[in-house]
Amino acid sequence: SVRQRMVEWPFVFAFIAHFNGPIAFAAFCLGLAAAQVDFFKNGSTVYLALRQKLALLLVTGLTLNLVYALGVSGFMGEVAPLVRTDFPLR
Repeated sequence: SVRQRMVEWPFVFAFIAHFNGPIAFAAFCLGLAAAQVDFFKNGSTVYLALRQKLALLLVTGLTLNLVYALGVSGFMGEVAPLVRTDFPLR
């Protein structure tokens, strides 16, 4: 198993670097831009709007993450896929 991981390591590293790298950089730049315009400054309109919806956002996020975790772990059993992939090739 260690040998197989050593063989797959360059591909996995390249995938992670090319997929996660730009996303992490974009998130950093978005946070930097938000800080520059005082997006989350206490008392701003955006801050107050998010503060009012905080409970709803937390409940929604936690519920969706719990459903996802149960689905990935197989706890909910086998479910039908949302997209059909068994189309015959012509």
